[in-house]
Amino acid sequence: MIIGGVLGCILIIFLEKSLAKVLRFGILGIAIILISIFNAEMKFGQLRDAPYVYVKGELNEKYRVVEITQDQVIALNDKSKNLEIRLIKADQIKKIVAEVSPNQ
Repeated sequence: MIIGGVLGCILIIFLEKSLAKVLRFGILGIAIILISIFNAEMKFGQLRDAPYVYVKGELNEKYRVVEITQDQVIALNDKSKNLEIRLIKADQIKKIVAEVSPNQ
């Protein structure tokens, strides 16, 4: 709904002939930046609630699921000192566990 409103405003701005070209492109640039920030915030919220993956052969090492493909999982270890991103093949996965927060 918000994205539809933003797209509608962008269309109105570009169809309005009385606005200067520089102003149109400036508003478009600001809109693109705001949409990017909103998209990143949504992705961060999804990542915070993402399930954990446990890898075979690693004791108590859990990774947050970022993306899942047919044969791989892109996972993030946010508990280590460095943020570690791994590609884990499907046959290396021990289990996937979703933790339910009390706010849900």
